[in-house]
Amino acid sequence: MAVDKGAGAGRESHPDEPHDTAIVIRGGESRDPDGLRTKVMDAIEDGDGAVVSVFCTALEPGETTEDAIERLARAVNLPHGKISTSTAGRIRGRGLPLTRDASDDQGEFHYHVTFPEPVTFASCEGFLGTFGDPEPNPAKGVQ
Repeated sequence: MAVDKGAGAGRESHPDEPHDTAIVIRGGESRDPDGLRTKVMDAIEDGDGAVVSVFCTALEPGETTEDAIERLARAVNLPHGKISTSTAGRIRGRGLPLTRDASDDQGEFHYHVTFPEPVTFASCEGFLGTFGDPEPNPAKGVQ
């Protein structure tokens, strides 16, 4: 694994708890807190807990944020036409922890964001507020 040479130097690029500057992406363009709450409630019913999946990576040495977003989108082969981006620090700043999820053969970049229960509109709105506007997926159509 690569090592983040920036803030948090010496930490692996895919630690169980990513550095605040780690890039986080989610597929799709929905910014609807009610829809997200439904998704989290479905995860609870499925036995996964109050979580939503995201993908996360640290910047590699000399890499720009845009390069890291493209590398991550290609590595996880997101099928969505649009993605939204945030950082681990912004998400944690809303009181929402990120933990690596390797269950069911998930890849090294797969993380869960855990919501407090009961899951509220406000917590879902706060999570969505950490992400920028949806943008074209740089990996769309990449095999």
